Amino acid sequence: MWQAAADSFGHVDIWINNAGIDTAILPCWKIGAAEIAPAVNTNLTGTMYGCHAALQGMQVQGYGQIFTTEGYGSNDMMRTGFSVYGATKRAVRYFTEALVQEAENLPVQIGRISPGMVVTDFMIDGMRSLPPDHLETFKAMYNLMADPVETVAPLLADGVLTGTATGTVIAWLTEDKIQERFNSGEYAGRDLFSRYGL
Repeated sequence: MWQAAADSFGHVDIWINNAGIDTAILPCWKIGAAEIAPAVNTNLTGTMYGCHAALQGMQVQGYGQIFTTEGYGSNDMMRTGFSVYGATKRAVRYFTEALVQEAENLPVQIGRISPGMVVTDFMIDGMRSLPPDHLETFKAMYNLMADPVETVAPLLADGVLTGTATGTVIAWLTEDKIQERFNSGEYAGRDLFSRYGL
């Protein structure tokens, strides 16, 4: 993957590990056993392989930035149905923080992207797999906390382009924003999902 990117563009300035998949939103013992390994392999092992390749390539070219993508569980939050996904994302944070230390003397900056809850196909597909009573609970939570891609992406892109210090964290849904949303009636009345038939 590194060689293909370098061949296409001549060099790789920024590398973002963003691939992620989920299991069914169920307690661990109720999901299919075959769902566990793909989530771990994509979310965690894939991030490790991506960073491994990018760190080697960027040392050769003499510069670069690498970002990993956090998700639910990165900050130790827990919710039934997210045990496998959350565990992978908590591990991604640990791995990234370890890389910041390991690469401190390299000409490569390591950072984290924390997009919060973004209305993507990933989220919509997960919601469609929920039983109706759970769906309403998740819709209420997501209407309060989630945002459309077009709202979140510009801040993340600007942060990636300007966040050149190693250890940079680019976060959309900060603790202050969460508190603001709980204290404001503006967000509770949103409907982000009717256009998706939910």
